Amino acid sequence: MIENNFGFVRLAVASPSLILGQTKKNAQTILSLVREAESKKIATLVFPHLSLTGLSLGDLLFQDSLLDASREMLLWIAKETLGCPVLFSLGLPFFFENRFYSVQAWLHSGTILALIPSSADSHFFRSSNRLSPAKRIFLSEDHPAIPFSPAIIIQDSALPFFTLTSITEDAIYAPFSPALLASKNGARIIAHHASDKSLVGKGSEKELFLKVLSKQGNFACLSAAAPPSESTSEFVYSAHNLILERGRLLRESFLEENKIISCEIDLDLLAREEARKKRLENSAFHFAEEGQDSYEIIRHPILKDVSIGILNRRIKKDVFIPELVDKKARYDAIFQTQVLALVKRLKHISCEKMILGLSGGLDSCLAFIVAVKTCRYLGLDAKNILAISMPGFGTTSKTKTNAEKLASAYGASFLEISIEKAVRQHFLDIGHDSTVENIVFENAQARERTQILMDLANKESALLLGTGNMSELALGWTTYNGDHMSMYALNSGIPKTLVKDLVQFEADEILKIAKTAEKEDDAEAKKYMERAQVLAAVLDTPISPELLSPVSGAIAQKTESLIGPYILHDFFMYYLLRFGFSPKKIFFLAEQAFIFQEKEPLFNKKEILSWLRVFYSRFFSQQFKRSCAPDYVSIGSLAFSSSSWSMPSDAVADIWLAELDDLEKNVDKALQK
Repeated sequence: MIENNFGFVRLAVASPSLILGQTKKNAQTILSLVREAESKKIATLVFPHLSLTGLSLGDLLFQDSLLDASREMLLWIAKETLGCPVLFSLGLPFFFENRFYSVQAWLHSGTILALIPSSADSHFFRSSNRLSPAKRIFLSEDHPAIPFSPAIIIQDSALPFFTLTSITEDAIYAPFSPALLASKNGARIIAHHASDKSLVGKGSEKELFLKVLSKQGNFACLSAAAPPSESTSEFVYSAHNLILERGRLLRESFLEENKIISCEIDLDLLAREEARKKRLENSAFHFAEEGQDSYEIIRHPILKDVSIGILNRRIKKDVFIPELVDKKARYDAIFQTQVLALVKRLKHISCEKMILGLSGGLDSCLAFIVAVKTCRYLGLDAKNILAISMPGFGTTSKTKTNAEKLASAYGASFLEISIEKAVRQHFLDIGHDSTVENIVFENAQARERTQILMDLANKESALLLGTGNMSELALGWTTYNGDHMSMYALNSGIPKTLVKDLVQFEADEILKIAKTAEKEDDAEAKKYMERAQVLAAVLDTPISPELLSPVSGAIAQKTESLIGPYILHDFFMYYLLRFGFSPKKIFFLAEQAFIFQEKEPLFNKKEILSWLRVFYSRFFSQQFKRSCAPDYVSIGSLAFSSSSWSMPSDAVADIWLAELDDLEKNVDKALQK
């Protein structure tokens, strides 16, 4: 399972249509859905509360005839699913030790693994919390004893992190939810068996609660709700089914019967998050654990070594870009964080001036925007920002013009200082042939620019802002003691794909203001339109350090052609830093995101592998640059600051590269076939 699917298992929920009290017909419906799940390579299928009988039967639930028929159909379903690899649940009323319980039966390959009674008291059923210790019951002579307890976790004997239990509807609303208690005892998949009346606002409330619980407890949640074919004497039942993973909604359906919704859950991710959480535990967390109950673990061979192929779930390509609905709030928060960090540093050193190299590219543009916002926050004139253009051998007229127009549009101070003369003298001093455009040729320009900026910062009593981004830090795509160095690095916590999107966001917001101002004030509209136009020009410029001589006036050195597409490198960086996934799993995820999910694949397998090798090689070899980077503010949970990432500069990448060697061999074999 792990080998084929890298920890992914396909899980599902369904609301079977039912006829109230017709246990035989309902059992047949459940069986047909189980067989459909088997054909779809689903590992686990969850049905709602009292799915075998219907939950709206009222006092009929206590009738011996119904209770006996329910038991009979449970045994029949067990017999009919002999050899079926799907682990599934179904709900039924149960009379045990002179009390009535609502029970969730879990079955696999003809075996009833457990009967998990509801822990909530209701008008009809007794709370199982009073069941202590766990019981064993016999349903028939030829069936083994079945554990009967609310504190049961089912575990796959070959994949220990596949751990599952049941909770009922009301359990998610308790002050300390049984779902959290189960997760503390090791359950990573929580099956939530609900009734869910279709009331206005109920669905969104349930979704919110489950998102919070699953994130807090670090588990996946399968929530199955009663179907509309329940009695409508008082309510319509919603069939509001959800699949969540750590606070993220993966699948949802509403008012649909006999429809399986499925998605893959990443057990590897949950395992790593659990390990990470335990590393960060505090004394309060330990105190909460002292009162936890003891759960019985039922180990059973559940998961088969069968490839699930292409994933149903979406694997996000642009991992650092928020969804559209959240974008404005998220980006406002990012800008605010950068501004407040810069404000603190300026106040700490009693400084009101900022200086930065303005190249006309994305990174310096973002840093410049943040500097402008900082001036507004402090009530300072934008003239306090000194933007320096330093054209060299590779500078094109387009970027040079962008830089000048950007400074002018926002009212900042601007200075142009050519570095060509100084660098040529430097080449003479060190005996380098200036016609040889090698690493000496490139880095000398970057270091000359840094010297100018540092000395001007001293002269003007200004703070030198670094403009390099997080992706460049990961890849070491920066000149050591050149653009690598500054007095405060504004963008080092922001990946390149996010840099571009932030600038795009700012351009869009400025354009909105310009269009609004058009109706009221032509002069104001013109000012904002100029800003929008220059930002659009920056966004339209190829990413380049511009250190090699232009070809026919055009940029000769395009970064992504040299080191690879940033959308790939940011993808690799995210899964390496956030979860510690192996190269094989990262490649598997990249295949899903960039090949299988696309009508027209963005990359082929060979390209992904090639750039993945570049990423790992550079990531390991360039740690020495990250070890002595300037201070910067972290924007998200991922960063290379000393408190976020620890790695020696001497670490060797051989183990990781060996995995890539194996992958390349397998891909080559597949292509030959």
